[in-house]
Amino acid sequence: MMTLFAAARDEMFSILLSHELTPPHGFALTMLRDGPLRMRDMADRMTCDASYITSVVDRLEETGLAERRASPIDRRVKEIALT
Repeated sequence: MMTLFAAARDEMFSILLSHELTPPHGFALTMLRDGPLRMRDMADRMTCDASYITSVVDRLEETGLAERRASPIDRRVKEIALT
């Protein structure tokens, strides 16, 4: 089981690296598969500071993989969505 996990992990890291992304970027993209997510919620799930999420999302926007947008419920809140 560990061999399979290590092989899958190495392949995922290789794919991320080919797009100049890191594992946290991959984790963020995985969370967005189910739909837009508030930046605060992403920080909570990744157990990190919201300011770090800003840099993760900045890079995802630079690569065209995700975008920030105003929440339809509360325009003061920013959501992240896959493009």
